[in-house]
Amino acid sequence: MTSVAIVGPGRMGLALAEGLAQSGELAEVAVFGRRPEPPRHRVFTLPETRYVYGAEPLPARCLALLLAVPDEAVPEVAHHFAAQGPAPGGCAAFHLSGGLPSDVLAPLHAAGYQVGVFRPWVFVSDAPGGARRFAGARIGVTASPEGFRVARELASLLGGDVFQIPAARRVLADAVVSMMESYLPVLLDGAVPLLDRVGLPPGEASEVLVPLLRSVLAEIEERGPSEALRTLTERADVEALDVHLKALDGDERRMYAWLREIVALRSGFAEAEAATTLPSSESSQVETALRE
Repeated sequence: MTSVAIVGPGRMGLALAEGLAQSGELAEVAVFGRRPEPPRHRVFTLPETRYVYGAEPLPARCLALLLAVPDEAVPEVAHHFAAQGPAPGGCAAFHLSGGLPSDVLAPLHAAGYQVGVFRPWVFVSDAPGGARRFAGARIGVTASPEGFRVARELASLLGGDVFQIPAARRVLADAVVSMMESYLPVLLDGAVPLLDRVGLPPGEASEVLVPLLRSVLAEIEERGPSEALRTLTERADVEALDVHLKALDGDERRMYAWLREIVALRSGFAEAEAATTLPSSESSQVETALRE
């Protein structure tokens, strides 16, 4: 059986370690950290997992070295592990950043590693159970054919799959991940205070909003985002827009207006020659709200 080494016991590193250890297909998952003691996490109760303080040469049958560290630390870590000796036969080294090129792993490549980028398209928080996020997920990979083969094997152990991202388009792909990870929580964070004002008991906002989101995602999965957006715009009601804007104030009003403008833009309401992104019946209402 093979092993996997993960540098960085942060959110993503620990989630990957737990997912890989739970696969039952690896002899060991070694997690390397810069503190003498491992963080408190249930992954270290699994028999396949071992914490390593500092660095050490990797075992002969190591499948992959994953650098789950902040972007600024990747070059230093790459140098540090390259100095541990030649790569085990067939071992690949990946960093998890969408913004860094694989060139930062040049020291590891010189030591015999296949190198590339292994970017899980999942959101992982500090909460336990992050390994569940990988089931059915896709992982964007930039690597040589041999490196891609290793990445596919890793993804399979996690319960996911891979897709190839050309090196020249990786930052663009990472922007997509950032949009999806960041904007939805922002939208929900704006909706929760409104439900408080509606009179929903504290703590029940998620019970109301999450099923709504699931229904929207189900529609997108069945019909595609363009059709879902078309349905949304067909239901657009100018009178409802006016009532909603009057009921809202401050940041909530501006957020609603901005999102309505984006919906209009994406649905094709914008006129190429005009300086508006909304039908004229809506434009003045939204512009007023955005100026407030």
